[in-house]
Amino acid sequence: MISSAFILALFLAVLFVEETLNKRAEPMEDKGKCPICGATFESKGLYPRQITSIIGSISWRRRVLRCPKGCETGQIVPLDEQLGIRPNQRVSDEIKKIACLLAVFVPYKIASMFMASILGIEVSPKAIWDWVQLTGEKAMLKLEQELKELSEGESPPLNDMDNKIKELIMAIGGDGVMVPFRPDGGSPEGKIKWREVKIGIVARLGE
Repeated sequence: MISSAFILALFLAVLFVEETLNKRAEPMEDKGKCPICGATFESKGLYPRQITSIIGSISWRRRVLRCPKGCETGQIVPLDEQLGIRPNQRVSDEIKKIACLLAVFVPYKIASMFMASILGIEVSPKAIWDWVQLTGEKAMLKLEQELKELSEGESPPLNDMDNKIKELIMAIGGDGVMVPFRPDGGSPEGKIKWREVKIGIVARLGE
């Protein structure tokens, strides 16, 4: 009974999200202007879009705009930009995040099995490996930018923190952990090799 209720809840969630997205694609009062010629964008109509999310496959139609003079701005999809969806994206960022977190603790094949068993989503080990590489590249670029700003005397931006948390005692520690690595770069195959990685942690201590 609980399993049936869960499946029904997911089905209703997909219907709710699809209905909400379709309503957002209704005729737009302000279509915006072409940055090249200044002409008002014209609508090409509603085009379908589909993406796999943690609640299932979501399909909707959204309005596509273009410059009436044929400028090189290409097609403009305001709703996609509002949702943060990239062109040709087929999987939501939430699924990628879950897959990358699983890959931290288990091999890619097992992470793929967990995704299918827990979420009912079929994701290949190669796809998870690609997502991990992309996430790592983004993290390294962010780190390099912060280090550059720090070397130039600029403090990196701090996350907003509640004043009650700021008043707690701060603890800083470091240690080494054993992490499984693959023997061949660029491939999720092969027997893992354990290597030590140094980590640091900053925490606020409270009851």
